Amino acid sequence: MEIVVYHGDVEALRPLVEAWRSGADGSFHLDMDNDCLLRRLGAMMDAEHQAERALLVLQSKESRPLGFMGLLVTVSPIGTERIVNEHLWFVLPEHRGLSVAERFIEHAEVWGREHGCMQFSVTASRMANVQFERVCKMYERMGFRHYETSFIREIA
Repeated sequence: MEIVVYHGDVEALRPLVEAWRSGADGSFHLDMDNDCLLRRLGAMMDAEHQAERALLVLQSKESRPLGFMGLLVTVSPIGTERIVNEHLWFVLPEHRGLSVAERFIEHAEVWGREHGCMQFSVTASRMANVQFERVCKMYERMGFRHYETSFIREIA
């Protein structure tokens, strides 16, 4: 398996998107639209904005996509530092594990440094349902510090 900055056919990622949707429990009432998500993943590969975003893809030896991580660059809201943020992250359940997570993070940090970023930010979303606590502990073991907590509620 290898991780690459992906510039291939976004349709090749459809099985990953479908697997993500089938594993989501819907507890946050966020409608996951496969076509919309594929368009967003495609936008992550936009050559015109390649210094601001990228799509990393974990591929099998046969180049079959097994997971992805979207990266977005932002500027610190209180300074001038560029920060690379993990935007979307999904790996097929049978390919998950600490070594895959570490490899994704290592690639994201290398990409971020190459694009002038000083920090790397990851998100532990409760949309990951039963995995949330494990993901938080994994990030802490990898040297990440708890930075922010977000909340959501329906307004319509």
